[in-house]
Amino acid sequence: ENAKDELAQARADLAQLTEAAEIATAKRERAELEAAELNLRRQQKLLKLGVARESDVTRAEEKLAELRSQKN
Repeated sequence: ENAKDELAQARADLAQLTEAAEIATAKRERAELEAAELNLRRQQKLLKLGVARESDVTRAEEKLAELRSQKN
């Protein structure tokens, strides 16, 4: 009986930890996507000012597209 209780508790703990890990992963992915969007806007502004290169903007666009495709 005691072993069954321990097993049930272990399963409940595992489910809770799994959910916490999934939430943390989703938050990290959202933060990465937001950072990539901000970086793209920044690079576009810098390009308009003549400070950044077109390749910087392209790289930022590619990173954002990569993150968006991973999300889907």
